[in-house]
Amino acid sequence: MDGAPQGTDMTQAGRASELLKELTGDWMIRRAVQHSDGSQTRALGWTQIKPERGRWRFHETGILILASGAELKFERSYLWYDAGAAIDVHYDDDRPFHRITVGARARDRHICGSDIYNVAYDFDMPGAWQSRWRVEGPRKSYYMVSQYRQPRSSAPGRG
Repeated sequence: MDGAPQGTDMTQAGRASELLKELTGDWMIRRAVQHSDGSQTRALGWTQIKPERGRWRFHETGILILASGAELKFERSYLWYDAGAAIDVHYDDDRPFHRITVGARARDRHICGSDIYNVAYDFDMPGAWQSRWRVEGPRKSYYMVSQYRQPRSSAPGRG
């Protein structure tokens, strides 16, 4: 996945590497999930984005707070690849997931079987960014907003 993807305006090439450099580091995450049945789930945690063997690893950990108040630990990783004017997002096992077209606001769609995942990213916020997912399928229907904010200083125990 070196260089700009075919069909990309070369004046746009390199924008992904600039964004990836800006996003590299630790981010506090606050997530809200609104399910179609009216229930809500929240999550609090950390996301780390770091270069790793020619790509970037997006790794998040935290606590998921269910509507019942029960708390569960969560952890997930993705691989982000510089594709010139876009960032190609892959699952941790390197299967393609979706694409972030570099710009203040980016949108994409991922279809997985009968489920449709629509995502919008907003990078137009100083020291913060967010993703918004609308997910619809036979057994799921929810809207999820993840807000990422740079910590004011290093948190104890992080490293």
